Amino acid sequence: MFKRENIPLWVMVFSFLLLGILSRVAQMPEPPIPFLTRLMISEFGFFVALAGIYFAVKGYQQGVSPIKSALFGAGCLVAAILLSLDGLALWQQLDTAMLHQS
Repeated sequence: MFKRENIPLWVMVFSFLLLGILSRVAQMPEPPIPFLTRLMISEFGFFVALAGIYFAVKGYQQGVSPIKSALFGAGCLVAAILLSLDGLALWQQLDTAMLHQS
C-alpha cells in the first residue's frame, strides 16, 4: 500500500489538506486557530511540499514513471507556491497589526 514511489502523492495530498484548512479558517470572521499557529502551519506545509518535490525528482532518477513523477512534483510545486503566498499574506497581516499598535 505505501510504496516509496508514492511519497510525493501523499505529500501533495497532505499539503493541499493543510491549504484547505488554512483557506477555510481564513474565511471565518473569528478564526478558531490562533494567528501564529496558522503561520506555522503555512510554513510547515511549505517545507513539506518542498520535500515532496525532492522525492518526486528522486523517484524520477530511480526509474519511477516520468509522468507520475512530473504530475506529483508539479502538484507539490503548486502547493508550495500557494502555501508560501498564504504565509506571506499572514506575515503582511502581522506587520500591519504591529504598525497599528504602535
